[in-house]
Amino acid sequence: MFNQLKYSKIFFGILLFLPLNGITATQAVEMSSVYKIPISLSGPINPAKILKVQASGGGRVEVVHVKENQHVSKDQLLLTLNNDTQKRQLKQAEIQIKLAESQLKQAESQIKLAETQIEVTKQEKELEIAFNIHYLISVLEKLTSKEINMVIPGGENKSCLLSAIDDESYHYIIMPMRI
Repeated sequence: MFNQLKYSKIFFGILLFLPLNGITATQAVEMSSVYKIPISLSGPINPAKILKVQASGGGRVEVVHVKENQHVSKDQLLLTLNNDTQKRQLKQAEIQIKLAESQLKQAESQIKLAETQIEVTKQEKELEIAFNIHYLISVLEKLTSKEINMVIPGGENKSCLLSAIDDESYHYIIMPMRI
């Protein structure tokens, strides 16, 4: 009996509030149409967040891959730039690297040539002398003989006369460097 009384109260409560709920919903719809008033304000409008978008590299825009007001996702391609300038700069840098490597190899070979000792025959006295390697290589390239005649008249720090032993039609003078 107690359960029956309890259920009947719940049933009548639902029946009582059900029509009231419909009335309030209808009134809310009617009230919203009644109070539509346009609001006009003047003054600057500032955004809550400022987003600065810029490309990491320069160039002329060739293709835009998105439309205005289109939502984009992270890492989506937005546009394609013409980067011919950067490509030329990259090729120029690669050429400069190859040139520098070539110059390094040439300098290493010149150091090896400079450190090479020349076997001397018929030497009258011991002498230590230094030459500019570029001048010495230039003369040695022109002399086709395997043996050369090197005459240093007057001793140290004087000019040096070079000529081929088997062909003395050409004579070369090289000045020594101070050491």
